[in-house]
Amino acid sequence: MLIIDDDAGVRESTAALLRTAGYGVIEAVDGNEGLDRLRRGDPVDVVLLDLHMPGVDGFGVLDAVEDPPPIVVVSALEYFTAQDVLGRFGDKVSAVVQKPVAPQRMLAIVAEVAGEPGH
Repeated sequence: MLIIDDDAGVRESTAALLRTAGYGVIEAVDGNEGLDRLRRGDPVDVVLLDLHMPGVDGFGVLDAVEDPPPIVVVSALEYFTAQDVLGRFGDKVSAVVQKPVAPQRMLAIVAEVAGEPGH
């Protein structure tokens, strides 16, 4: 699991939730670091991606990745809708979720996108 989010509080609380649920988690503070992690082959089965970040934002990450693992966009969606994101990146985005996300909903989405049995 790779979490790409510039908001330390969101990134760290999501990572803690996922680790408690048994997931291995890698954190990236921005799009550049997230792309580096993906390019160097870190084991990533799902990416949780914020859209609004300084530098390389989530759209830049989506533009740059080829054949990515499943990506869940987790964003406040202040300037874009889920339909905008899916319309432009539907082949790379498995789900779009608006922040804030309740912990149980986050776990259910991750399990579904990761293709875990029983979900």
